[in-house]
Amino acid sequence: MEYQPLVSVIIPTHNAAVTLRTALESVVNQLYPQVEIIVVDYQSNDDTKEIVASYPSVRFVSENEKGIYQAMNSGIAQANGEWIHFLGADDFLYNEMVFKELFEQKIPENTDLILGKVENVGAQHSLVPTIYQNTFSSGLYWRNTLHHQGILYHKRIIDTYNFNTKYKILADYELNLRLFLTNTKAYHSQLFIAKSFAGGISKQFTHALYDEELAFKNELLPFIPKVLNWLVIKVKRWIKVKYYSIVFE
Repeated sequence: MEYQPLVSVIIPTHNAAVTLRTALESVVNQLYPQVEIIVVDYQSNDDTKEIVASYPSVRFVSENEKGIYQAMNSGIAQANGEWIHFLGADDFLYNEMVFKELFEQKIPENTDLILGKVENVGAQHSLVPTIYQNTFSSGLYWRNTLHHQGILYHKRIIDTYNFNTKYKILADYELNLRLFLTNTKAYHSQLFIAKSFAGGISKQFTHALYDEELAFKNELLPFIPKVLNWLVIKVKRWIKVKYYSIVFE
């Protein structure tokens, strides 16, 4: 029998009752036997807890500290799986075969990340692509080439690094850049892993987003890419924030 590692799906929530059931159903209905589901909720005052209680196999964790990345870190601490997947409460797995088909592939030993594709739904403008192919390369120096809904992190790597919660918008980008700079091993799959709602804050082009990008790149990158990024981010900020404000004013 082929090896079937346990996958921990962590769903951070905050007043997400409207979409949560769809996300949960997409995981509960997986045709893969080794899945645990952990919902980490921070201070919801809607029906989130009652929805989770209707799924006996789903574990509910209450988080007092506000923030999606703090919730993700709390989920990591609770997870038993060899592989960790983060699913937004307004996202859902691509189909019921996602994990079954992934682990039927020959994934090399010592792989730290499994990367697949994500379909963005509900995009509000053309700067957000419909299909997102995750790539783990030096392209991370210049832009976020990874979409966390399309990643499985090995527990050993995510336990070691976690998300830096001082970043409220781009902590996943900051984490993935740190991982790339430490020679993390990634396996690229052509399978779709999730469908993601494309209206999240990290897909909105704001000054706060670019402030965070500049801050962590100043901390992490070598001198020359750091200097070049100052110019690149300045240009991106001017073009995208201006475009976003024109479209949505």
